[in-house]
Amino acid sequence: MNQTLEPRTAARTPADVYDEQFVPALFRHWGPVLCDAADVRAGQRVLDVGCGSGALTLAAAARVGAGGHVVGLDPNPEMLAVARRKPTSIEWREGRSEELPFADASFDAVVSQFAMMFFEDPVGALREMQRVLQPGGRIAVAVCDAVENSPGYGALATLLDRLFGKRIGDAFRAPFAFGDAQRLRRICAEAGLADA
Repeated sequence: MNQTLEPRTAARTPADVYDEQFVPALFRHWGPVLCDAADVRAGQRVLDVGCGSGALTLAAAARVGAGGHVVGLDPNPEMLAVARRKPTSIEWREGRSEELPFADASFDAVVSQFAMMFFEDPVGALREMQRVLQPGGRIAVAVCDAVENSPGYGALATLLDRLFGKRIGDAFRAPFAFGDAQRLRRICAEAGLADA
């Protein structure tokens, strides 16, 4: 088989690679799950905090339809550049989870997929999510399970420890930081979430 590879016309950023390779394999299928957890419905206003390139944001937009409004917020301009290239009516905003640039009670649902472990202040971020949520609205946040419950990742972290030192192995383990259910409940309680 003889294949010709076409050169890309634009330089690919790490955000492009993330969106092309990681989103389909690891993240896209969780969007509908989080939308179910937040009870996202037609006509609602939904905020996705730490939206990245928009996997969950797109799922929310499909749920709310033309009568709803979805905002994807992320601190990374490269991720937002990838998100903005997608043909949607989503409003993409640059901003931090700890200082949401919205008025109180602006959204019917607030969602966040695998971003909480990167928040500078997870408690502050959860408080902000509550602030912008309408009374009776729902917050749904997905985090990775403990690395011990993900054998492939655990083995790779151990290998990184041996090859490059514990600091590198621990950096690889960072996304699994909220896999401890007790720790997650404490953070939610500190943020004032009663039904976590």
